[in-house]
Amino acid sequence: MPRIGVRVPPRDAINVLAESDHVIANLVDVLVVDAAGTDAADLTHDVACAWMRARLDVDPVFRRRMRRRFADLGDPFWITDREVDVADHVVVERITEPGWSGVERHIAHVMATPMVLERSTWEIHFLTGIRDVAGVPDGATVVVVKVHHSSMDGLGLVSVMRALFADPGMAHGGATSTPRGGSAPTMMRPLWREAASSVPRAIAFVRAMSASRRAMAPRAHPPRPATRFNSRITLDHRIRVLFLDLPRIRAIKRAVPEVTVNDILLTAVSLAMSRYLHDKGEEPVATLSTTMPLDIDGAVDSPAANRTTFVDVDLHTTEPEPMQRLRAVHGSASEAKNRVKAMLDTHTVGPFDVAPASVLRVIGALSTMAPHDRPTVPSNTVVSNMPHGNDALWFLGAPAVSAFMPMPTVDGMGLIHHVTSLGRRVSVTVTVDSTMMADPDPDPDRYMRYLDDALVVMEGAAALAAEPASTPVPAVADKV
Repeated sequence: MPRIGVRVPPRDAINVLAESDHVIANLVDVLVVDAAGTDAADLTHDVACAWMRARLDVDPVFRRRMRRRFADLGDPFWITDREVDVADHVVVERITEPGWSGVERHIAHVMATPMVLERSTWEIHFLTGIRDVAGVPDGATVVVVKVHHSSMDGLGLVSVMRALFADPGMAHGGATSTPRGGSAPTMMRPLWREAASSVPRAIAFVRAMSASRRAMAPRAHPPRPATRFNSRITLDHRIRVLFLDLPRIRAIKRAVPEVTVNDILLTAVSLAMSRYLHDKGEEPVATLSTTMPLDIDGAVDSPAANRTTFVDVDLHTTEPEPMQRLRAVHGSASEAKNRVKAMLDTHTVGPFDVAPASVLRVIGALSTMAPHDRPTVPSNTVVSNMPHGNDALWFLGAPAVSAFMPMPTVDGMGLIHHVTSLGRRVSVTVTVDSTMMADPDPDPDRYMRYLDDALVVMEGAAALAAEPASTPVPAVADKV
């Protein structure tokens, strides 16, 4: 049994040690390629494996598996396997039924199926022959790349995707992902030493957690009213994607120059959520909020691959005028970013930089027992943004036309939005637990219409703001 490996830092390890039936820490990135007339159209398993075999050195994840210590009395380790049976990780499936349903079922199953990290840390699925899906070219191939959150964060996966699909053909030019964190291999200590070190680390965790709570208390937001999306989940997901052209969003930005593209999409989510809940007779009188991940790579000195922090952003759902709501959301998002900057300026050691594996296991167990019928919650949804850059991406001669990233729901957070962009194409992916949009409309499609309608409303307001004010015709004095 290997005795040398890369220690998994606590910030990464919590993603596996705190997993449960209702918390699945998978990461999925999906690339849509226009495969018609290319080698990607009639893909075979052998060809897909050969393509992937040439790319195993794009990122360490493709040659790793996890080794956990007995009873999690010590940190887990990444073990490197030089011989990888690629065929065990690659799936090729032809989607025979037209429309979105077959694609959705496959992606939802991949996303919600737990990974056995002792055997595999990645999968890649090629779905071919897709047709009659709005925003997707007929004959497209969809490539689904799945990794575990303990190995990287969302931006880490984006970096992997950009390196995997950098070359048009079968050969790979040697592009690799950009490391986020990481540490050198080391000898595994005897289990008794690992267990003994857990005691001082647990004490350091408690002290760091207390310091963190004291620092955050003055900036804490009031709890938000719970909605239908903040209850226990079933992991039966519905996935929808709204494909948008970036110039459409920038037209709104021109009317309100201080806002960002992300502010506009946050406001679209705000408008869609409040409208949907209003339709159900469930619109809260107090404002809702979203959790928003922020990248802190370069701002902290940590070996962890997960280099994001999370902030609460007010969605101002009680503001009736859309453009005023946009400005208010922009203000709240800016204030949240400033809070993070202030926190990082005084950052020392966070609780999840030092927590031993045994404490992380306890945290995971306690989270499964938390009640989900409370009248208030810290946040109502998640809105994440993962830009994929402007460079062309390819698969076997087929150009990528868009990317999207569904994300598993968790207890208390059954509605998740993920914004991605590739070139001038923006995708808004909505993942929702089926029990939370179960009406026969079908409700997920209605919600996606509300997202698009929100952008239409802001576009109309932006167009009105851009019109020059009419010049009044001067009155002509009567001759006397």
